[in-house]
Amino acid sequence: MVRPFSTSGPSKLIMGFKSFGFALEFHLPYYALRQGSVRQIDPRGLRRCADFIPDRLSPDASEYLYEAQISVVVTGIDEWFWTAYCCTDTHFGSEESVQYYHENGLDAPTGGEKSTDYPIWNPREYFLVVLSCRVKQTTKEWGNVINTLETRLKYHVENPFYSFTKIALTSIGRKYFQQINTRYFTHRRR
Repeated sequence: MVRPFSTSGPSKLIMGFKSFGFALEFHLPYYALRQGSVRQIDPRGLRRCADFIPDRLSPDASEYLYEAQISVVVTGIDEWFWTAYCCTDTHFGSEESVQYYHENGLDAPTGGEKSTDYPIWNPREYFLVVLSCRVKQTTKEWGNVINTLETRLKYHVENPFYSFTKIALTSIGRKYFQQINTRYFTHRRR
């Protein structure tokens, strides 16, 4: 006979027995820098996208900064009965499809870094492996954004007294300032 009873905390009523399950989770927000001729808009409207600072040497190249997040939850009632959920943003091409991972025998929550031929059966160990792989991925994405930003700003720091008229007289300089003005004013009108 199953009798309902109230409990406090993470315990659950499972077929009349009080069971203390577990839930391990992480959420890693990050920004991803991508090149492209067309901005990829999130159809759900959950994530933002912005134009990135143009490169002065190639002002016609479009780069976009995409807001993204990776979330993983490993939950279960014990170390033998558990499930992992992995949610990633894919609207800007950051992830392969589930079909790709399945066809190539790769573990999708690890981003394809681990093979499904050698599964990890312990949920806590699996959680830490997935966390490690995804922290590497977000660190790489953040590093790319920071390095590109430093490169773009380095020119302005090294030449603080360089005349903007000299820059504007070059064809690259004219395109650069024209692109900045166009992006600024079209963004302000929206």
